[in-house]
Amino acid sequence: MKRGVWFQYGSGSQKIMLDLAKTGVGQGAVFSPRDISQNSMITNAKKLKKLGFELMIDQQYHIPSYSNKNLQSYSMNNHRNRISKLVEIDSDGLLSLQRDLLFINEKVGTNAVIAPAVIYEASDDKITDLNEKLFKAAKQVGDNLGIPTYASIIIGRSAVISDSNIMALLSDITRLNADGWYFSFEFSDEKMPSNPDEIYSFLKAGLLLANTGKPLFHAFAGPLGLLSYAFGSTAVGVGQIKNLWQFTRSRWVVRTTKFIPKKHPPKFFSYPLWGNIVHPDETGNLIPILRSKILEYSPYSEQVEKEIDNWPSPYPKKHLLYILSKQIEEIASKNNIRESAIYAIKKLNQSQKIQEEIINSYITIRDPLLKVQKNWLRGLNKYVQDMNDEFDYLGFLK
Repeated sequence: MKRGVWFQYGSGSQKIMLDLAKTGVGQGAVFSPRDISQNSMITNAKKLKKLGFELMIDQQYHIPSYSNKNLQSYSMNNHRNRISKLVEIDSDGLLSLQRDLLFINEKVGTNAVIAPAVIYEASDDKITDLNEKLFKAAKQVGDNLGIPTYASIIIGRSAVISDSNIMALLSDITRLNADGWYFSFEFSDEKMPSNPDEIYSFLKAGLLLANTGKPLFHAFAGPLGLLSYAFGSTAVGVGQIKNLWQFTRSRWVVRTTKFIPKKHPPKFFSYPLWGNIVHPDETGNLIPILRSKILEYSPYSEQVEKEIDNWPSPYPKKHLLYILSKQIEEIASKNNIRESAIYAIKKLNQSQKIQEEIINSYITIRDPLLKVQKNWLRGLNKYVQDMNDEFDYLGFLK
């Protein structure tokens, strides 16, 4: 698993991410069959391989009863069902699943197999047993292809509310003969992780996985990728839309009406703020000294730099991914997780100081990401204080 930023590839972002990859941004891509058809995936895989990207496929089994037009283009869709039915899968069903899993991973030329798995819930042995069956089937596929197999670990909200629930689950999961981990958390706040206790538990869970000495992929990270290397991640998954900034099961809700996206003014992702500022509504209100502190530009933000109001799509999304990727890559270059954690603390403290200057200048910036950063700091500071000895152990493993 290449260290650094990987794209959560799909959801209408193929051209944006491919353009960025051509400029040297990113280390790999995780395809989302929910958001890209099989033919498009195979076509994009060939292009990304030529650019040196590593590739994986997240089979999107988190909500296994869900399907859509893209998922229906894959033979793996034949194995989607309600959990109550999936837990009854027999040896013939697992063999059929293996054949289809082998086919798509071989066709795409993946560098590792991500085992399909449903969301882990608290005290639900049936789900734990089902995921173990699915993992063992996937492991055989990986072994046949001569590539690693990573266990998929999405810790559901019912488990997130209790540290003991999380640790009990991870105790079972880490017994799997996995070559690495594909990990995410279902936080209680769907808009943006905001509970400091959940941030603490999330970091602690990630560290436990990293302490196995196996590669760890922080999936659906987004801006929370600032903290990924504070618990020993190898790779960090980013996307350009907010529902890829954490795992949320609302992405797998079947819509009964056609979704019509609302039109919003473009948002400029600020590295110093580690959050968004609306252009030109909010950027235009900045006094020069704040403008110089907040707006760090990219190759895709020329209009903002020149104070031109019109900043057309897809440049804001390219700018977002470029800034996120470059800064997360910088953190990935730190020597150890303690250093990465201290860097993240300094970064968030810097953002808090700039926000105070904004408030004192009677300027309003409404991005909810800015409002949760104090809670990220609280969770992160407690984690650094409590897990100090674990950092040394992980350093020894590395």
